[in-house]
Amino acid sequence: MQGKLFGRTAAGGESCEVSVAGACLQAEHEEQTVRFPAESSRLSIGGTNGCMFVLEKDGASGTVSLYLDRPQSRQLLLAAGFAARLAELESAHSAVRARWAGVAVLVVAACLALAFAVNKVADLVLVSAVQQVPLSWESKLGATMMSGVLATATEVSQREVTAAVETVVSRLKGALEPPRDDIAVHVLRDDEVNAFALPGGQIVLNTALVASCERPEELAGVLAHEMQHILLRHSLQSIAEKMKWSILLSLVIGDFDSVQAAILGGAAGLARLGHSRDMEREADRQGLLLLHRANIDPEGMVDFFARLGAANRPESSALLSFASTHPGDEERVSYLQAEIAGLGERTVEPLAIDWETMRRMLKEGSS
Repeated sequence: MQGKLFGRTAAGGESCEVSVAGACLQAEHEEQTVRFPAESSRLSIGGTNGCMFVLEKDGASGTVSLYLDRPQSRQLLLAAGFAARLAELESAHSAVRARWAGVAVLVVAACLALAFAVNKVADLVLVSAVQQVPLSWESKLGATMMSGVLATATEVSQREVTAAVETVVSRLKGALEPPRDDIAVHVLRDDEVNAFALPGGQIVLNTALVASCERPEELAGVLAHEMQHILLRHSLQSIAEKMKWSILLSLVIGDFDSVQAAILGGAAGLARLGHSRDMEREADRQGLLLLHRANIDPEGMVDFFARLGAANRPESSALLSFASTHPGDEERVSYLQAEIAGLGERTVEPLAIDWETMRRMLKEGSS
């Protein structure tokens, strides 16, 4: 096999032919032979990533080294009597590699833990920062986002529809704690079953969702849920999470104008952001309390989300758009029912709406 000799004449090493000669390896180059006896030669591992065996011996003109490819030369070394030294060397090398592997694992784990901690701290800073945002600025953001939505949609103006929705909204707003007069509900002509809340009090209901509610209490459940997203500032938090690192950098350098401009500039595209599961649960719980205070049957929310859970099954698609941002499943229905059981007794006052007539008008598609 081929090897490379160092320490003779060529600064870059000399290619040589290596073979076994009794209890030594010999390297032949241009009719000259250098022998490396197993008894007196030094064997080590070298090269990039330990890919070479290095044999060294001292002579009259200094140290001569022979570099050999590890995988190819191992059998030659064993045949030349280097077995004991080879076993000792490879054992020590494996131990070193194992130690470094352990160090690498610890370093990676430490980096991951640090990244996780930084992310958690960033989330806490964002939550705190969101709560400090003035309502006036949040309202401006919501108005900008709503303008973007209305630019490509038709708002329903049918008196029967707007009056029915307003009846539900007024009952709920009368029970808000603290009161909020800036909540506005927009019904848009859209065949997609969906609803979402924007910052600053804007709520969008698609006509397909309103028509899918089998009674007004179901719509009340949806609206109570969306109102809580507004009161709890979930929409603003979701936007902040989407733009987390840009916002944090702006906070660090004190460039608040640029982050406001960035959020307002991308407002239209952020309108339909979903919320985290924790946010959804919080909106559910607080929404049920709002229904309870407004004397509206909270089972309406359960009935709607039960159908939403059925929509998540492959054989049903009617509510999939709403389900994509509002998880609906059996576990959710179960905890909603448990929350209702803990609300206590309260007189339920029916919502005085000719619901079936309103649904029929929506389904007929008249403007």
